[in-house]
Amino acid sequence: MYITGLRPAECFCLNKTDISFENRILDINKQIGSSISQFNVIRTTKTESSSRSIPIIKELEVILHELFEFQDNDFLFANFNGELFDVDTATNKITRCCKMDGLKFNMYRLRHQFSTDLITNNVDPRTIMELMGHNNMDMTVAYARSNNDLKEDALKTRKMN
Repeated sequence: MYITGLRPAECFCLNKTDISFENRILDINKQIGSSISQFNVIRTTKTESSSRSIPIIKELEVILHELFEFQDNDFLFANFNGELFDVDTATNKITRCCKMDGLKFNMYRLRHQFSTDLITNNVDPRTIMELMGHNNMDMTVAYARSNNDLKEDALKTRKMN
């Protein structure tokens, strides 16, 4: 999620057919979701713009190959019975474990960090928006987080007339 900006619900339903090492593309076109009548099922992405292709960079390729070797079924993130993880349960467990160790972390922070890193590295905002699968730029900017180092750098590099 940190490398791609994927939502946990998109990441947890990735299967081997979504990945083309030949074309170096990760095809995002579904997510895990639940409703009143259905629990933990694969459905279309959150919005039309959420369906997207993500380029596979070298760091991601290494991780994906490791997941392929580890996982016996088609899904990259499934339990030993081949069932998909419940996104809420998995993310809540990770958050609780981190909290017990004194870490302030949740899985969505990876997505926020992805946006922040790209924005602070002057990546074109439209590219960031498309990588994240957002409908509008406001949502993309809302994901970015500031910190004291970024604020200090902004003041240091400010040009005064």
